[in-house]
Amino acid sequence: RKCWPVSSFAAVIQQLIERNISVLLLAGPADSERVNTILRRLAPLASAAMLKVLHNASLLEVAGGLQGCRGYLGNDSGITHLAAMLGVPTIALFGPTDPAIWSPVGPSVEVIQVPILEELSVDVIMEAINTFFKEMWDSTSG
Repeated sequence: RKCWPVSSFAAVIQQLIERNISVLLLAGPADSERVNTILRRLAPLASAAMLKVLHNASLLEVAGGLQGCRGYLGNDSGITHLAAMLGVPTIALFGPTDPAIWSPVGPSVEVIQVPILEELSVDVIMEAINTFFKEMWDSTSG
């Protein structure tokens, strides 16, 4: 209930790669099946230069990987909170959990909440990425 569908994440990653935006995919012990499904869907597109996966990395490795990112998209999770606290522009996806209580804290955080995450469309997320990250990136580059 707290996770956006794998197929939706795969579709966003595909669109980012098609735009020549590299992606770091984080996979903890509980994510193996979900990540393998994403990787199978992306196999024709996923060059090592465009898609890097950190499997079961230590928290320090994850933090280091996140610090190299220009943006982060994730479910309501501890890693989403870490990305936000590190100052990475973050879009946090919330379903049934109340973001008024549990929203990540950081300088550049946008929360998207829908009661049922399966109903959140890829198009809505791509529009949020286009708007939010462009604004964040534009404000830091000039």
